[in-house]
Amino acid sequence: LTIKWEKIILEEFTTSVMLLTNYKIQNLINEVHKKLTKWIVKQYHKVFLPKFETQRIVRRANRRIRR
Repeated sequence: LTIKWEKIILEEFTTSVMLLTNYKIQNLINEVHKKLTKWIVKQYHKVFLPKFETQRIVRRANRRIRR
């Protein structure tokens, strides 16, 4: 194989490893969320959830302060 093809193969391999790792991390995060939710529901009779105002948070994150 030429050096060019070796680089291409290495990049594809690296990309696939990164995607697989990201997939595993997301699965672990989801697992923890589900286990925590299950534990909270078992421990408490009533669970109050706040109103999530994500739109306002996004607006704050996107604004630029000029100095």
